[in-house]
Amino acid sequence: MNILIGMEVDWIRPSSKAFIENLLSEFPFELFIGSVHHVHCVPIDYSTALFDQARHISGGSNEKLFEDYFDLQYEMLVALRPPIVGHFDLIRLKSDDPDTNFGSMEGVRRRISRNLTFIK
Repeated sequence: MNILIGMEVDWIRPSSKAFIENLLSEFPFELFIGSVHHVHCVPIDYSTALFDQARHISGGSNEKLFEDYFDLQYEMLVALRPPIVGHFDLIRLKSDDPDTNFGSMEGVRRRISRNLTFIK
């Protein structure tokens, strides 16, 4: 059995890049997982109250918050090029409807498609 040593890195804001790059260069991780747990520097998976705060900052709608999440995820993908992307749609977790279908949200769908295309 081969066990790899790795870590999950949380992209909070663009300035996270320098911290993450320093961490990855200092420690010999064999892989890392790039994730987004914050939008507008607010945790979106910790509590409903914090999710609501992030949604308010995004303009008050789930759709706008989802767009902001996938835009931030794209920034992380481009900056870090992680070999693994953690919980691609974590933004659903604390939303009013965790089973939300993104199909009716054109802007969200475009962003998801862009991110998946970049990952390929």
